[in-house]
Amino acid sequence: MPARLLTWAVVCCLFASFAQASPVLSLNAPENYVPGGSFDVAIRLTDAQDLNLFGVRLIISSPTGVAGTDYGFVEPVPEPFTDPEYVFHGLSTYFSYGPGVITVAIYSTAMLEAPTASVDTYVGHDLLSRIGIWTTAGFSSPITVAVDDQGLELLRPLPDEFAAQTPIDGFSSLLSALPSVQVSAIPEPASLSMLLLAGVMGLRRRSPSH
Repeated sequence: MPARLLTWAVVCCLFASFAQASPVLSLNAPENYVPGGSFDVAIRLTDAQDLNLFGVRLIISSPTGVAGTDYGFVEPVPEPFTDPEYVFHGLSTYFSYGPGVITVAIYSTAMLEAPTASVDTYVGHDLLSRIGIWTTAGFSSPITVAVDDQGLELLRPLPDEFAAQTPIDGFSSLLSALPSVQVSAIPEPASLSMLLLAGVMGLRRRSPSH
């Protein structure tokens, strides 16, 4: 390979290795829940640079049932200070119930403690918060959890005491593709038995007579 091409290849490799990845906001939840039980939803922000403060608002909804009666938000347990997964230690959580929905707002208090400090997030150190959702035994509708674009804040540190905070790099691209997850109920044993029985009866009807 000519020296000029080799030099160009090395430069390209170095540029790729130092290129900043775009931040990714995600919701991690199980595919199913057991009626009468609860499940957790983890909010993660990976590959964010220079983050000082965050605010995330979730909308939890279902096509049937009453929010606060059939399903609801579990008061969070304070995040352990020894858990390296958490980006910030010190969160404030507010929630409210509306017609068929729950709104959960989660904010970090890092800015109040150190307005000029910042952190970078990466796999293994990207957990913003973890919330729990409870259900009643008679409720079996799918539950959707989505990030509300009106409540999302991912801010850099204060450049000085007179300036306003600005969003992190890649914030606009995050707003264009906010995550959501749907968690379905596992049918109760009685329901499973009825489904199996219906399947067996259907097979018998289709079987040719001898």
